[in-house]
Amino acid sequence: METNAMVPCGCGAIAPDLDGPTHAYFGNTPGCWHFFGEVLARDYSDYQHGALHNLAVDTDAVQHPHNADRRNRQSVAVHLISLCALLERDLDAAKARTPIADIAFAQRHHRWEWPHLVPPNTGDSHCGRRALRGHA
Repeated sequence: METNAMVPCGCGAIAPDLDGPTHAYFGNTPGCWHFFGEVLARDYSDYQHGALHNLAVDTDAVQHPHNADRRNRQSVAVHLISLCALLERDLDAAKARTPIADIAFAQRHHRWEWPHLVPPNTGDSHCGRRALRGHA
C-alpha cells in the first residue's frame, strides 16, 4: 500500500486513495476497506485480538450507513443490536447472536423495513485505521 494521496471516506476517516475492492453496499472507499481488512487480519492472526472481533465488525458496519440500500439498512440495524447486546446488556459474543437471530427471523416473517439511519457529523471516526494504531 504505497500512496501519498488521501481521500475522505463516508465514515469520517481519511484513507489512502487506492484502487481496489470495497464492500458490496457499505459505500466505503478502497482505502477504508483496506484498513478494515488489516484489522480483520490482526483479529485472525493473534488470539488476544480475537475476543474483540465482534466489536470490530459491528463498529465498522455501523460507521458506514451512507446509503439507503435495503441490505445496508438491515446490516446497520443488526450490528447496532449486536453492539447493544455486547455493551449495554453485557452479553458475551455467543449469547449476543441470539437476539440478532430472533430479530432477523422476525424481520423476514413480518417483512419489516429498517429505516435509513443518517450518522451524526462528529468530525471523528473510530475506524480501522485508528484501531490499527491502538486507539480503538
